[in-house]
Amino acid sequence: MRRGLIACWLLSCALPAVATRRVAVGDAAAAVALPSGEVLVFDAPGRVRWRRAFGPGIVSLDLSPSGEAVALLRHRSPSLTDPGADLVLERWSCAGDQLTAAAPPPGARDVIWASGGHALLIAGTDAVHVLDAATLQPKRSLGAAGLGEGACDLAVSPRDWYLAAVSAGSLWLGRSVDSELARTDIDLSAAAPPTVRFSADGRLVCAAGDRAVVMAPVTGGLPRRLDLVDLPPSPAVQLSSDGLFLFLAESNRVHMVRVANGADRLYGAVRRDPAVADGMGVSSRWGRVVVLHDDGQVYWYEPIQRLVTHRYPPMPIGPEPPPGTAGPTPLPLPESGPDPYRQVRRVLVDGRYFEQGGEKLDLFVLDADFERQPELEEAARRDGWAALVLALVAARLNRQELVPEGLRPLWAQLQRTDLVQFANVQVRAGVTPAELEAVLGPARATGIDRMGQDLRTYPLYRYGPFAIPLDGQAFPPRARLQLTAQVLADFCAAK
Repeated sequence: MRRGLIACWLLSCALPAVATRRVAVGDAAAAVALPSGEVLVFDAPGRVRWRRAFGPGIVSLDLSPSGEAVALLRHRSPSLTDPGADLVLERWSCAGDQLTAAAPPPGARDVIWASGGHALLIAGTDAVHVLDAATLQPKRSLGAAGLGEGACDLAVSPRDWYLAAVSAGSLWLGRSVDSELARTDIDLSAAAPPTVRFSADGRLVCAAGDRAVVMAPVTGGLPRRLDLVDLPPSPAVQLSSDGLFLFLAESNRVHMVRVANGADRLYGAVRRDPAVADGMGVSSRWGRVVVLHDDGQVYWYEPIQRLVTHRYPPMPIGPEPPPGTAGPTPLPLPESGPDPYRQVRRVLVDGRYFEQGGEKLDLFVLDADFERQPELEEAARRDGWAALVLALVAARLNRQELVPEGLRPLWAQLQRTDLVQFANVQVRAGVTPAELEAVLGPARATGIDRMGQDLRTYPLYRYGPFAIPLDGQAFPPRARLQLTAQVLADFCAAK
């Protein structure tokens, strides 16, 4: 994928009302323009590889397909009466920290890289301009009558065969070798900047705003329109790179809309304070939604597991244990019960397979609405992580009498639990997958990948009630445990 999802937003009232691209995400890296004007390039979630201060006048930026260069449009002096007069196009070669600058085409408002990395495409006044990526010199232009002023977005298809531009009320589309892009009027957006993407095979173009999503064949044919009536206006709205999903960050929440039928899945709060989302992107390699907020904080959010995995600047995720909280106390775990319960109990009591790193238990507990469950988290820190696991298995089996005593008052929360992520409970070093299968039954693929502590991506396999990353025929170092409602349900149903 050339660059994944790239978010647009509206500039402040001191600048013209045009789109601003604050987040650019590709397969290998992500570039983010903070409100301060500093540009950060991340080579892994939360890990900055390169940074440079440009000033607060950034209009648009994009990351090269290699992830090692950034192209951006910016104002040298945003406070000027005519801010367009000082617009500059720059290419930042990150590794050598070298800048190449040139005057952009008239009316420049958006810049993207061609998928091959050899050219830059710039939306200007009534045209899309093609520039040499190395020299920033113009090569040719494609007419786009009426592109004019206002928020816009550009996209290029795989192999650079087709080019599309979109505004709040129109879509321009054509072959990249043509001299003119054909215009179609469509009512896409009232307040949010529009966005446009091609499908992975390049056969469809998908344009979206806060009013509608429109999909059309690139070779002609009737477009299909999906009206969006329940989503709020947002400057952080983008299509997935294949055009199948629309992501929208509303204040501190994330929506994911399936374009085929309009099904909206609200994933809940990315953060708890009333922050304003200013940009969004998605990485196919990392599997994360990247959300930039107006205070300069960047969050990496995993939609499948509904979990914030990283943030920048780094800070602890979740509340600290209450002062004076004692360590876990031994609990009498019932020996009777259904087979799944007794099977897990034997493994937990044995103690040879899993371990907790550090004295304080670090975990997330979330319900199906992505709401934190602080009472369950506190109980697990008090009574031990094993007690929480047994309680969740008992809740899935609907056997309240098997819940450890300290957790029984939380029966309703246990039944609503959707995800438990242990940050410091892991497979003991030296334990093999075959040993776990001998006590928990055959491993089952979950179809989910997860990034490990070494920043590599591993597939998750179900071992009993646990989802555990697997590296070939062994567990990766510090393979952390997690439980999900689906994994628990499959285990308790003996699937």
